[in-house]
Amino acid sequence: MLHGIPILGQWPGTVRTTVPRGGGWSSGVVERTHRRLAPEDIVELDHGVRATSVERTLVDLGATRSALSAIVAISHARRGGTSLESIEAALVRAGRMVGVGKARIAVQGSVAGSDSPLETLVVVRCRDLGFAAPEQQRAVRGVDGGMYWVDFAWRDGAILGEADGKLKYRAVEGRPTPAEVLWSEKRREDAIRQRCGAFLRVGWDDAWHGAGLELRLLEAGVPRVRLPRPLTR
Repeated sequence: MLHGIPILGQWPGTVRTTVPRGGGWSSGVVERTHRRLAPEDIVELDHGVRATSVERTLVDLGATRSALSAIVAISHARRGGTSLESIEAALVRAGRMVGVGKARIAVQGSVAGSDSPLETLVVVRCRDLGFAAPEQQRAVRGVDGGMYWVDFAWRDGAILGEADGKLKYRAVEGRPTPAEVLWSEKRREDAIRQRCGAFLRVGWDDAWHGAGLELRLLEAGVPRVRLPRPLTR
């Protein structure tokens, strides 16, 4: 996407565009929505390309994508500096647009502390499963004297957790090899683990399906503060 917003799930098969009334009709490749946008919802990108603003794009995603996909997208933008207030203002400008209620729920469920979609998914699953929400991006001084940022913390740092996505271990030219990254992660974990009572790593499968994450949270002693509810999809 033009704004670099992550999409969770299947990539759209058509290009979505907003045009004034009488601005053409949808085809098999382009899906046109006839709507008048406020000036604040339109931006001009490189080479004169006009697009919906980040905030308006998030509202549209919230109205048309799944709840989980929208929460991930909005959380990514908030971490990148888009304010919650500006997104809520775009919601107001959307008026009675179809799906605006869904978008509003996604905005309310978003978080500002996630460095990756997986981290957002873990936070959402903690809500779904009834566990206490984690503190995100906690600074921890390791036993080696180094300062580290840890993805999740509970009980004032007595329990620490990391989102363990596969992307960090992927081979990329010009960057450390997967083996070097794995060794670095091991040394980092060794330095951190001794500073807490319990340490857990969470991968995509555990977080997506919920059961594996639930087991890890229970084993680590993360407090359960409410009854579970159906998983957000």
